[in-house]
Amino acid sequence: MPPASRFPVRAASVVTFRLVILTLLAACNPRDVLRDLRHAPITEHERYGRALVDASLDSTVLGRDWLAASDSALRDPINLRLPAREVGAYQPHEARAVAYRMELRHGERLQAMLRADGLPLRIYLDLFHVTANTTDPFAHRATATRLPATDSAAAVLALDHEAEHDGTYLLRLQPELLRRGRFELTVTIAPTLAFPVEGRGNAAIQS
Repeated sequence: MPPASRFPVRAASVVTFRLVILTLLAACNPRDVLRDLRHAPITEHERYGRALVDASLDSTVLGRDWLAASDSALRDPINLRLPAREVGAYQPHEARAVAYRMELRHGERLQAMLRADGLPLRIYLDLFHVTANTTDPFAHRATATRLPATDSAAAVLALDHEAEHDGTYLLRLQPELLRRGRFELTVTIAPTLAFPVEGRGNAAIQS
């Protein structure tokens, strides 16, 4: 089980390579970058980033770092062997994001469960597929949904996604700003279809 320090501080722009280019053109001003987007925010993570800009928090160091960290995590992910369990911590004075890289085959089902303890908060868990498209190398595939928690000071998220293509997938985790707490992430993988012989599994397959 990796130590909490594996939740690294990242620094970059927002969700896609397109945003990195726009950031450079806008002299690293996240406000200009988000306003230049050709589409409305489609995920809760993007809506939160837009809200930071609308509240002028992108002019603060912490706000800029949060906007930057989301893309940096995708470009510098941590390899994850499945099944896996990861734990870590986040602090209110840090703007952090982390992405985990894994290989999936077509038809495999990725299941992730995240529990974050601390102050009531929103924490974002999104899945991306790494593509050969240089203008959009990280294609968004799924967002975790929030589940009811027995503890009011905890956030519980679940993500269930069937891979449509073989390839590399990234699972990105990023909490809101100014929050303190710990998280536990479990990730498993399973075939979409059950084994056709009752009482048998994939281990029964032989040449």
